[in-house]
Amino acid sequence: MELRQGNPAVAVQPERRSFVDWVMTKRWALLGISLLLATIIVIQWRQDREMEEQIQKSAIHPWQVQLEEVSLNRISAVSELKGKIRNNSSSTLAGVNFNLTVQDCVRDKCETVGEQTVYVDDLTIPPNQTRAFTRFVRFVGLPAPEGEYKWQYSVGALQGKR
Repeated sequence: MELRQGNPAVAVQPERRSFVDWVMTKRWALLGISLLLATIIVIQWRQDREMEEQIQKSAIHPWQVQLEEVSLNRISAVSELKGKIRNNSSSTLAGVNFNLTVQDCVRDKCETVGEQTVYVDDLTIPPNQTRAFTRFVRFVGLPAPEGEYKWQYSVGALQGKR
Protein backbone atom coordinates (compact mmCIF):
# COMPACT_ATOMS: atom_id res chain seq x y z
CA MET A 1 0.00 0.00 0.00
CA GLU A 2 1.02 3.48 -0.71
CA LEU A 3 0.19 6.49 1.38
CA ARG A 4 -0.91 9.66 -0.31
CA GLN A 5 1.02 12.76 0.42
CA GLY A 6 -0.75 15.13 2.65
CA ASN A 7 -3.25 12.75 4.19
CA PRO A 8 -1.58 9.89 6.03
CA ALA A 9 -4.83 8.14 6.81
CA VAL A 10 -5.86 7.37 3.21
CA ALA A 11 -4.08 4.43 1.62
CA VAL A 12 -3.98 4.01 -2.14
CA GLN A 13 -4.60 0.52 -3.45
CA PRO A 14 -2.46 -0.62 -6.42
CA GLU A 15 -4.40 -0.61 -9.66
CA ARG A 16 -5.92 -4.01 -10.23
CA ARG A 17 -6.26 -5.50 -13.63
CA SER A 18 -9.59 -6.97 -14.36
CA PHE A 19 -10.10 -10.67 -14.87
CA VAL A 20 -10.99 -10.01 -18.51
CA ASP A 21 -7.64 -8.26 -19.10
CA TRP A 22 -5.84 -11.20 -17.51
CA VAL A 23 -7.70 -13.72 -19.69
CA MET A 24 -7.04 -11.66 -22.83
CA THR A 25 -3.31 -11.53 -22.03
CA LYS A 26 -3.21 -15.30 -21.57
CA ARG A 27 -5.26 -15.79 -24.73
CA TRP A 28 -2.75 -13.76 -26.79
CA ALA A 29 0.14 -15.70 -25.29
CA LEU A 30 -1.63 -18.99 -26.05
CA LEU A 31 -2.35 -17.84 -29.60
CA GLY A 32 1.32 -16.90 -30.10
CA ILE A 33 2.52 -20.25 -28.81
CA SER A 34 -0.02 -22.07 -31.00
CA LEU A 35 1.13 -20.19 -34.09
CA LEU A 36 4.76 -20.96 -33.28
CA LEU A 37 4.00 -24.67 -32.86
CA ALA A 38 1.95 -24.74 -36.07
CA THR A 39 4.84 -23.13 -37.96
CA ILE A 40 7.31 -25.67 -36.58
CA ILE A 41 5.00 -28.55 -37.53
CA VAL A 42 4.56 -27.25 -41.09
CA ILE A 43 8.31 -26.78 -41.54
CA GLN A 44 9.01 -30.30 -40.25
CA TRP A 45 6.31 -31.77 -42.50
CA ARG A 46 7.81 -30.04 -45.55
CA GLN A 47 11.30 -31.28 -44.70
CA ASP A 48 10.02 -34.84 -44.25
CA ARG A 49 8.21 -34.63 -47.56
CA GLU A 50 11.27 -33.32 -49.39
CA MET A 51 13.40 -36.09 -47.84
CA GLU A 52 10.87 -38.71 -48.93
CA GLU A 53 10.86 -37.33 -52.48
CA GLN A 54 14.66 -37.47 -52.61
CA ILE A 55 14.65 -41.06 -51.39
CA GLN A 56 12.10 -41.98 -54.04
CA LYS A 57 14.15 -40.23 -56.73
CA SER A 58 17.29 -42.10 -55.70
CA ALA A 59 15.54 -45.46 -55.24
CA ILE A 60 16.95 -48.15 -57.48
CA HIS A 61 14.97 -51.33 -57.98
CA PRO A 62 16.54 -54.76 -58.56
CA TRP A 63 15.18 -55.02 -62.09
CA GLN A 64 17.11 -51.82 -62.95
CA VAL A 65 20.48 -53.45 -62.19
CA GLN A 66 22.07 -56.05 -64.43
CA LEU A 67 24.83 -58.30 -63.06
CA GLU A 68 27.31 -59.88 -65.46
CA GLU A 69 30.13 -62.39 -65.07
CA VAL A 70 29.60 -62.72 -61.30
CA SER A 71 31.93 -65.35 -59.87
CA LEU A 72 33.12 -66.58 -56.50
CA ASN A 73 36.71 -67.77 -56.96
CA ARG A 74 38.69 -70.05 -54.65
CA ILE A 75 35.84 -71.02 -52.37
CA SER A 76 37.63 -71.29 -49.05
CA ALA A 77 37.87 -69.34 -45.81
CA VAL A 78 38.69 -66.27 -47.94
CA SER A 79 37.13 -66.13 -51.39
CA GLU A 80 37.04 -63.54 -54.15
CA LEU A 81 33.68 -62.24 -55.40
CA LYS A 82 33.89 -60.32 -58.64
CA GLY A 83 31.81 -59.32 -61.61
CA LYS A 84 30.27 -56.40 -63.44
CA ILE A 85 27.27 -54.28 -62.53
CA ARG A 86 25.22 -52.35 -65.07
CA ASN A 87 23.01 -49.56 -63.78
CA ASN A 88 19.87 -49.16 -65.91
CA SER A 89 18.17 -46.73 -63.51
CA SER A 90 17.96 -42.94 -63.63
CA SER A 91 19.97 -42.57 -60.39
CA THR A 92 23.63 -43.16 -59.60
CA LEU A 93 24.19 -46.59 -58.03
CA ALA A 94 26.27 -46.31 -54.86
CA GLY A 95 26.00 -49.74 -53.26
CA VAL A 96 24.82 -53.33 -53.67
CA ASN A 97 24.20 -56.02 -51.04
CA PHE A 98 25.00 -59.56 -52.12
CA ASN A 99 23.62 -62.48 -50.12
CA LEU A 100 25.95 -65.44 -50.74
CA THR A 101 25.29 -69.09 -49.97
CA VAL A 102 27.86 -71.90 -50.25
CA GLN A 103 26.67 -75.49 -50.37
CA ASP A 104 28.57 -78.76 -50.12
CA CYS A 105 26.99 -81.12 -52.65
CA VAL A 106 27.49 -84.88 -52.60
CA ARG A 107 25.72 -86.41 -55.58
CA ASP A 108 22.23 -84.88 -55.56
CA LYS A 109 22.21 -83.86 -51.91
CA CYS A 110 23.37 -80.34 -51.04
CA GLU A 111 23.85 -78.89 -47.59
CA THR A 112 24.39 -75.21 -46.85
CA VAL A 113 27.77 -74.80 -45.15
CA GLY A 114 28.34 -71.06 -45.45
CA GLU A 115 26.36 -67.85 -45.74
CA GLN A 116 27.59 -64.30 -45.95
CA THR A 117 26.26 -60.86 -46.83
CA VAL A 118 28.70 -58.71 -48.76
CA TYR A 119 28.13 -55.01 -49.23
CA VAL A 120 29.86 -53.46 -52.21
CA ASP A 121 29.70 -49.85 -51.09
CA ASP A 122 32.40 -47.96 -52.94
CA LEU A 123 30.48 -47.83 -56.20
CA THR A 124 29.73 -44.80 -58.29
CA ILE A 125 27.89 -46.10 -61.33
CA PRO A 126 26.05 -43.36 -63.23
CA PRO A 127 22.83 -44.18 -65.08
CA ASN A 128 23.27 -46.50 -68.08
CA GLN A 129 26.89 -47.37 -67.30
CA THR A 130 28.77 -50.51 -66.18
CA ARG A 131 31.54 -50.95 -63.62
CA ALA A 132 33.58 -53.95 -62.47
CA PHE A 133 33.83 -54.85 -58.79
CA THR A 134 35.94 -57.17 -56.65
CA ARG A 135 35.42 -58.08 -52.99
CA PHE A 136 37.14 -60.55 -50.72
CA VAL A 137 34.66 -62.57 -48.71
CA ARG A 138 35.42 -64.38 -45.48
CA PHE A 139 33.40 -67.49 -44.72
CA VAL A 140 33.88 -68.24 -41.03
CA GLY A 141 33.81 -71.94 -40.11
CA LEU A 142 33.63 -73.23 -43.70
CA PRO A 143 34.33 -76.99 -43.49
CA ALA A 144 36.39 -78.95 -46.00
CA PRO A 145 34.05 -80.18 -48.74
CA GLU A 146 32.83 -83.76 -48.70
CA GLY A 147 31.69 -83.37 -52.27
CA GLU A 148 31.77 -80.29 -54.44
CA TYR A 149 31.16 -76.70 -53.43
CA LYS A 150 28.36 -74.92 -55.23
CA TRP A 151 27.38 -71.35 -54.57
CA GLN A 152 24.61 -68.94 -55.37
CA TYR A 153 23.85 -65.30 -54.73
CA SER A 154 20.93 -62.96 -54.56
CA VAL A 155 20.87 -59.19 -54.53
CA GLY A 156 19.58 -57.59 -51.37
CA ALA A 157 19.44 -53.84 -50.86
CA LEU A 158 20.54 -51.36 -53.50
CA GLN A 159 21.65 -47.87 -52.63
CA GLY A 160 21.26 -44.97 -54.99
CA LYS A 161 22.26 -41.36 -54.72
CA ARG A 162 21.00 -38.29 -56.48
